[in-house]
Amino acid sequence: MRHFFLFFLSIILLAGCGSGSNRSDVIDSGHLIYHIEYSDTVTGAPVNTMMPGEWNLYFNQEKLKNEIRAGFNLFSISFISNSPLDSCFVLFSFMEKDMYFPISSKDYLFIFDKNSKVTVTYDPSEKKEIAGFSCQAANVAFEGREPFKVYYTEEIKIIEPNRHTPLNMIPGVLMDFPYEYQGVRMRLTAKEYLNEKPPNRTFTISPKAKRTDKKEVVAMVNTLLSSF
Repeated sequence: MRHFFLFFLSIILLAGCGSGSNRSDVIDSGHLIYHIEYSDTVTGAPVNTMMPGEWNLYFNQEKLKNEIRAGFNLFSISFISNSPLDSCFVLFSFMEKDMYFPISSKDYLFIFDKNSKVTVTYDPSEKKEIAGFSCQAANVAFEGREPFKVYYTEEIKIIEPNRHTPLNMIPGVLMDFPYEYQGVRMRLTAKEYLNEKPPNRTFTISPKAKRTDKKEVVAMVNTLLSSF
């Protein structure tokens, strides 16, 4: 009877947590969808409809896949990591061409500057709800740049959710944060959580993908971004 009461109580608590419907008590798998908001210089450009409008995070315990896809499926970039201790694969798809390259467990993704020094201070008093999750604030300062604020949640149980980034020390999934690459400024905000366990194929490389090196992929990505 005691176990039944505890189970019943947990159901009531989950039902009262905003958009917590269809969630288990431990969230360690699923799909987060982020909205991407660009600076005015990008949104006012004639080709802004080609820019990616969403960022997707698929996760299953320690497995992660971050994916961004351009308008009309022009191109996509995926970062696949099956373990914090394992290598990560960067997959780039352009039209009918798929290519990938691996990076070590300690390396940053190419979209981040590994040489930048970063300081993170936490503000537990500042909280807000994002996509149904309770989030805390952190102040981030990169050397030589303006500081900014991010929000993260510890309600999603992913091992090292920010691996391969300069913010790996933040103990939770980033839910709202700014980002800049090659002069393109954007802000990513989680807008929806889907309680769907991703299939294993989500975290694998397509057999038709050709192995290449970082230099080729970065050159192609930068060329595409320069056209926006």
